Amino acid sequence: MRRESFMGLLLIACNPRPPEAEAPAPKSEASASQAAPVADAVHPPDAAPAKSVVAFESPAKIPGELAPNLELGDAERAAVTATCKELGPVAPLQCDATRPLPDYLLVRLFGQAPSMTGYQWHVLKRIDGRWVRMELPLDSFEDGADAPRWPDIVCAVQTREPKLAPDQGVVRVMHPDLNLDGRDDLLIECRSPEGDHDLRYCLSNRNLCEERVWLRQFWDGKLAIDADVEFRDGWFVRTIRTDTRKQLKGGNLRVEGVTTPDPGR
Repeated sequence: MRRESFMGLLLIACNPRPPEAEAPAPKSEASASQAAPVADAVHPPDAAPAKSVVAFESPAKIPGELAPNLELGDAERAAVTATCKELGPVAPLQCDATRPLPDYLLVRLFGQAPSMTGYQWHVLKRIDGRWVRMELPLDSFEDGADAPRWPDIVCAVQTREPKLAPDQGVVRVMHPDLNLDGRDDLLIECRSPEGDHDLRYCLSNRNLCEERVWLRQFWDGKLAIDADVEFRDGWFVRTIRTDTRKQLKGGNLRVEGVTTPDPGR
């Protein structure tokens, strides 16, 4: 089986969570801001992911600017605190968050296990005045099986180092217009200490995040995917060097809703 970095996080293993049920009834931002005080629960990140320095040459060429880090208001802080409590009622977790776009939060949870620190990131989107955690599609393989994944972790890392290295975890957050509708979308680049490296994107007109765009993947310690990616005209155009399990299907990836022809053909 493929080694999954976050599956080894003891902070998650001791808190198994069933699949998320139907979203709770909408709450107004005013009621969210009246939640318990959050000053001790929401910590400033060591370095905001949106402004972190990429300490390596990324094989993903995405035009555009890094996402800003907007101010967190009372409703956003309450949402971060609620997410932290919901995902970590057993293991002691700390949480922080950045706000790369007005309607998005990137929440980071982290905690200590024996000789190990685990980190995981979740995307929250504001829908009808409340903050909702975004689901992510499972990765499908050639044999039709799905990899076991937590359905809402956009990036996860475990490390024996006391602090997260700047080239691990969420290493880049951008806001390009991926589906060419004139609105900013959210793109997150994630890299693990073991070398796995991928992109996730969330479109502003959809209430979920889309499938993973792999750059590097290791399976049983061996390189299974090695690809460069360039974004052009609504497509992720891939230069594939290695694809041992035929996961990339040999071609480019069209962003959901785009109708332009494949610019790589």
